[in-house]
Amino acid sequence: MADFVAKKKPFDTPEWNDQPKRDRTIRALINIIKTRARIGFSAVVVKSVYDEIIVNGKLKDKFGDNHYAFAVRLCTAMVNRWREKHGYAEPVQYVFDRLSKGKGDINALFEKLVTGGQNAMNRYGVFKDCWSFQDKAEVVQLQAADIWAWENYRYMVNCFMPKRVQGLELSAPRLSYLALRSSPCMVKYHVKESLQELARQVPGWAFAAE
Repeated sequence: MADFVAKKKPFDTPEWNDQPKRDRTIRALINIIKTRARIGFSAVVVKSVYDEIIVNGKLKDKFGDNHYAFAVRLCTAMVNRWREKHGYAEPVQYVFDRLSKGKGDINALFEKLVTGGQNAMNRYGVFKDCWSFQDKAEVVQLQAADIWAWENYRYMVNCFMPKRVQGLELSAPRLSYLALRSSPCMVKYHVKESLQELARQVPGWAFAAE
């Protein structure tokens, strides 16, 4: 998605300079996602803020070693809430892009979850070897996740953060983002204030952060 928007390879040819073609393409892809995906989960957190409040505040054991691990935890928590709400008890196959920067964090999280046995199965649909890393050129469903992730990232940068940080220029949400959000989804965006609120819930945080 990032290459598509930036007109980088393979979207740097003359045919992809045709804006109506580009608009038709993204609309068609989003329509496929809205038709085929049951629900979307997304978690976005500001890395510098996470490092300041959680990592430097000595709360890594509670929330994760880095912002990526934290985001994955948020998504699994949303999966848990969705499963409880709808009484969904089936196992889940978690598939990640093989080029993911957080492969080690993902492995560590799921290996820890698996130790929960039946509880992990009930809450997250997690079982032994239920997660894998695949090539999105072959597992095309990962391309939908790539679009969904990019749209949430841009919304965070252009819309969510500027509303909360004085001096940042606010942009209107992308139509493609609004189209995806009109389908069932659960999202969480974390900035400084929300992370501070999370930290305050941990006993002794003020002392640890000094």
